[in-house]
Amino acid sequence: MTKIISRKEWNDKKNHNYASIIGGVRHILDQDERGTCLTPVIIREDVEKVYNALNESEKYGICFGLFPARIQETMKQHFIHASDLMQYDAEVQKVKA
Repeated sequence: MTKIISRKEWNDKKNHNYASIIGGVRHILDQDERGTCLTPVIIREDVEKVYNALNESEKYGICFGLFPARIQETMKQHFIHASDLMQYDAEVQKVKA
């Protein structure tokens, strides 16, 4: 499962060699019940920027896996995948409820 972290946390981990980009996906060394593992992460500020650029009907479409072509390039630049936007949308909807 992808974790959403702040840019500050990413930079802190990166400065201490606990973070890297592998295959176009950001990863951090993380602890879980299985021990130390590589966990894929996205930067909250980056996904927020992409999400906030969407209009209301596009945001509604995300929960059905519909993504406007106009944001594809921005998503690539920030290493954001469709599932990341869906995860962020679910968090936003949970806060609204």
